Amino acid sequence: MSAKSFFAFVAMVICMGGSTAQAQWPTDPQTPLVLGQLLGVGPNHEVVTTPDGATWVAWIDHQCFASLRVQRISRTGTLQTPAGLALETRDNCDSLSPRIVALDDNTVILSAVNLPTTTQPVYRVDADGQQLWAPDVIADETLARSVERLMTFGNGDTLIAGKDMGTIKLGRYDAAGNAVWNPPTVGLASATSTNMRIFGLVPDGADGAYILYDSPSTYTRFVFAARIDELGAPVWASPLVMVPLPPGSSRHTDPVALADGLGGLLLVWTQGVEQGASPVPIRMQHVDAAGNTLLAPEGARISLSAARQFDVRVTGHATTDDIFVVWRDGPFSGQSIRAQRMSLAGVRLWGDNGILITDVNDLDSQYSISSFDVNTLAIAVGDTPVDAQNASVMLYRIDTMGQQASATIALSGNADADSIQSVTLDDALTVVWQRDATGNQNELVAQRVRADGTLGLTDTDGDGVDDAADNCLTASNSDQRDSNDDGFGNVCDADLNNDCVVNVVDLGLMRTDFFGPGPDADLDGDGVVNVVDLGLLRQAFFRAPGPSGLNDTCPNEKRPTVAAGRFIKFYLDAKIS
Repeated sequence: MSAKSFFAFVAMVICMGGSTAQAQWPTDPQTPLVLGQLLGVGPNHEVVTTPDGATWVAWIDHQCFASLRVQRISRTGTLQTPAGLALETRDNCDSLSPRIVALDDNTVILSAVNLPTTTQPVYRVDADGQQLWAPDVIADETLARSVERLMTFGNGDTLIAGKDMGTIKLGRYDAAGNAVWNPPTVGLASATSTNMRIFGLVPDGADGAYILYDSPSTYTRFVFAARIDELGAPVWASPLVMVPLPPGSSRHTDPVALADGLGGLLLVWTQGVEQGASPVPIRMQHVDAAGNTLLAPEGARISLSAARQFDVRVTGHATTDDIFVVWRDGPFSGQSIRAQRMSLAGVRLWGDNGILITDVNDLDSQYSISSFDVNTLAIAVGDTPVDAQNASVMLYRIDTMGQQASATIALSGNADADSIQSVTLDDALTVVWQRDATGNQNELVAQRVRADGTLGLTDTDGDGVDDAADNCLTASNSDQRDSNDDGFGNVCDADLNNDCVVNVVDLGLMRTDFFGPGPDADLDGDGVVNVVDLGLLRQAFFRAPGPSGLNDTCPNEKRPTVAAGRFIKFYLDAKIS
């Protein structure tokens, strides 16, 4: 392309503009975002996130003749539907619980779990609320009637687990809903009675999975683990007894299993008969991929305190192999929430007894935990407020050394809260809970907490990315494309030679790439450098790139002036003539 033709293109582009959208996440703790309604049901929702920044919540809306519902909350707080999408309605009073997992393509897989009396459809739903799987996607009737757990693999496949008497039933389905295995369902001998439950599916890092299940005895449970490969075949010769009897795992506190990040498995449980004021400890066990236990046979203690330790939650640390363990501590009266940081070797990093998070007033108080960012553990606690001026849901933040932030964060008004869950995405935490409303009517509500402790979303350009994590603060770019990884998104980075100012050098570099793919000069990300990109460069002339919430290295004095606009017009006119 000749110089004259090139600059003629530039002269055609004089003005370009954009629009903004108003975020809907609330900033007032008294008015959380209402996701939907529930009537006469107890705690029964699950929360996941997808890579597009959305939070998905699945719940059961009624005790009898209930619907399985799902709500998608966009990054900006926009709801998919006002009351959630109803996927099915039962014609009985079966007790239901939701299950939901997320795929990397921004869709979710979900189902309602109950006693194996009726077929339990498994759904795949996209961001527009479209159902992508047929209701009868599960080929095996026995598995279809007994779905208990779901897990996704990195390639988009979903593992579905149920049981048939004393046999664990497993099916693997691809993103299109096709059975991966032939036959489509495999059976895994459980080495236990028919009265068992599957409480965990954990990826093994090798395209297989660990299956965690337990079987009850008097007030306690055996806990077992099995491992399957990518074809559903057992990897170990027999299931591993993770927690033997006696003393077993408490029947009142569910054990928690998670991946160790190295291909192995971690299990945390309350040991023995946990009730009333009985002093019972929480323990941890570590298993490698070959099925070898790596800690003492009885496991490592989380706290050496001679107190009742129960109702445990576990999450991994963002940048190490350590885990955070949080539990309820104490008898029926005088309970508190405590936390511990544990190494994979079973070392207690926050002292022998962990740290105190807060005392609680109500035996029915609820809490959830999440790794807020690489340096923070977030614990959302729902408790009966001491008076009408206090919030029922509070957020506590703990750093990696076990030090608590001086200020707690109120997330709610004083209405009773139940079934609190939280998830982390990018730089923010989403907390979801059930809030008491009128009579038996409850509301499912949510708040978004930013890393600085404020509520809501600060999104100057309306692209759904919080300003603190946005690589273009004043130019909408939800994809956050940054081809040269300098912290400035392409759409606001016409500084092609990275000298912190857009000038004739950058114009020359863009000319070189004109009508080609030139990734850095392709500012709008449409795959070709053209007149649109020239228009973006013109707007940025004599400016520094950005501004960006991720990079402030370019000096502010290199910002636009009226004289700069007059100069570029004069310069281009001269080139054309």
